[in-house]
Amino acid sequence: MTESDPSAAQTTEALTTSEDEAASTGDGVTGEDDSPIPPYDDVTSLNEDGDYYAADHSSSASASDSTSAEPETAATQGRFNRARLDGAFSRFAGAGVGWDEKAGSYIGRVFGPVEQALRPTRILLATRGQRAVTAIGVVLTLLSLLADSAGFALIVLGIVTPVLMVLAVLEEDVFEKEPFVILTALGIAGLLMGLILGGLGSWVMSEQWFDTGKLNYGAAGYGGRYADAAGDPNWIIYLWNATLMPLIALAALFALPTLMRRIQRFRNEIMDGAILGAIVTAGYAIGTTIVFLAPGIGDGLPRASVSDWTLITLGIVITRPTILVLGGAMMGIAIWRYNREQNLRAIIRPVIGSLVFWLLLSFSTVQLQASGVSVEFVFQLVLAFAAVALFLQSIAEAVEIDQRVLGVNGNRIVCPHCHKVTPVGAFCANCGKSLTDA
Repeated sequence: MTESDPSAAQTTEALTTSEDEAASTGDGVTGEDDSPIPPYDDVTSLNEDGDYYAADHSSSASASDSTSAEPETAATQGRFNRARLDGAFSRFAGAGVGWDEKAGSYIGRVFGPVEQALRPTRILLATRGQRAVTAIGVVLTLLSLLADSAGFALIVLGIVTPVLMVLAVLEEDVFEKEPFVILTALGIAGLLMGLILGGLGSWVMSEQWFDTGKLNYGAAGYGGRYADAAGDPNWIIYLWNATLMPLIALAALFALPTLMRRIQRFRNEIMDGAILGAIVTAGYAIGTTIVFLAPGIGDGLPRASVSDWTLITLGIVITRPTILVLGGAMMGIAIWRYNREQNLRAIIRPVIGSLVFWLLLSFSTVQLQASGVSVEFVFQLVLAFAAVALFLQSIAEAVEIDQRVLGVNGNRIVCPHCHKVTPVGAFCANCGKSLTDA
């Protein structure tokens, strides 16, 4: 071979040029790692904050990613089945397998629907932290009952459920774990907001409607026969307890996560909004529960039928926290998605699950109290089921968008220094710092 091949020479020159360009941009192509760096513009675009996010939220990954990805199978198809179903809510929304696999057997036909109905409960006990919180809650509840303090036992149960929900939402975080100190501070802020607004709501209700029954019904409702004996509430109750109180709480819920979004690490994924919103509203739910049940710690709980106390307990422990916490998470999703997409249609579902459901919950605590505990609970139970349905869809879409930023094959990571998305390599394409030293 005495003559050089022109095509081979051109190929060699092109490869040399591409390697020089990659090295000049600091994308991490070194002698130790010769793997090509995936381009940014295959599934992401740059927004005004310098963050990378999915450019097309309605379609799957681009052709450049799909060519290298594994063929789609039954396990990766479907609206809620994504590349990484490792979160608690994602596992449920992805419709994992169980008794329904044995549809042809008698056991499958009998227990399949039961398992599907109970599957949402798994998300509250999916991690070691959730199981630890549950165990501590059970022990404290039993000790409180043994100490003849049913009021404190109910407060403990009212704290456990919001915490479990927050931990479940945290499991969905795609990019990086958020600072514990900041999350704790937001939870405390929500707790103080619940204590203040719940206290004001109780004071207004005791002054303008009824003050019997021992508990602070203006904080959570469930007045039952005491509200019925007092007659219809006046316009002040509707103005404050049913309207202003939830709107102020929602305004704070909107403001706190939005302020946190000014920090770079809280702008790189939609799940940041869901986490911050869930934590603030979990604190709010706990605060209002404490105000509601606080008089029952020392003076004992008011007398009521077994059925009423069963429904009140279920309401405090399950339905109210579900509506409030999931509504807060959906509010965060709506804020983050709108800031990225500027598309009102994309946030209709989370807005309904947060703003509308919060107002309906507050309205029911006023309008339905005189109708009895059972009526109030059934209404809130319907809201809770609807909130779960909307939340599962909203968070599935949020996680899918966040995961798309990292690429189908995980060919992007979050820089530990600037907290922006960058291709896998030795150096960050944004700040230029080493990705291997962190």
